[in-house]
Amino acid sequence: MQQKATKQLFICLIAGLLGFLINAFPLLVFGRVQIILGAVLGLVVAIMHGPWYGLLAALIASAQTVQLWHHPYSVLTYSLEAACVGFLVRR
Repeated sequence: MQQKATKQLFICLIAGLLGFLINAFPLLVFGRVQIILGAVLGLVVAIMHGPWYGLLAALIASAQTVQLWHHPYSVLTYSLEAACVGFLVRR
């Protein structure tokens, strides 16, 4: 059981770091509107491994948005989104 939890945590951390790197290069549309795709990895982790792992991956991935947009609201939004999706998938 311990090995499974360690593997899930490792996958969660890798997905979070990969999402962080993806969020460093947002897609620009309509001039100043930025689309970030790193949050998708937090959702995938939440669906596959559970809401708490998805929450952690989304927290790591969305930390990049504080530097991009200069406010912490997106970190809260993306993290809660991943947790809610994880809980609803389990239900």
